[in-house]
Amino acid sequence: MNGCSPPATSSETLKIFMGDLQTTHGTWHSGSTFGRGRKREALLLQAIKLEPRKAEHTTDLGFLYLKIGLGMRAKKQFKKALGLDPQDARAKAGLEEAR
Repeated sequence: MNGCSPPATSSETLKIFMGDLQTTHGTWHSGSTFGRGRKREALLLQAIKLEPRKAEHTTDLGFLYLKIGLGMRAKKQFKKALGLDPQDARAKAGLEEAR
C-alpha cells in the first residue's frame, strides 16, 4: 500500500470528487479540454451514485449537458432532479432554459 488510507465514508469520498470537479474547468468540445468535460460528467455521475437522493448533483449534470449543447439530456436530468425535489429552483430554471 502507499500509506494513504481511503476515505472512511461515501460522504468523504464525495467531497474529494466534488473538489476535483470544482478544479476541472473547460468545456466538452474545445479541443484539449474534451477530456475535462468527460471528467466532469464522470464525477457528477459518481456523485449521483453516492448520493442518489440529492437533487443538486442531478441538476448540476443537467447544467453541464445544457452548457455543451445536449439539450435533451439536460431536460432529462432537470426532470429527474425535480422528481427528487419538486422545489429545486435551479432545476426549474434549467428546464425552462432547455426548452
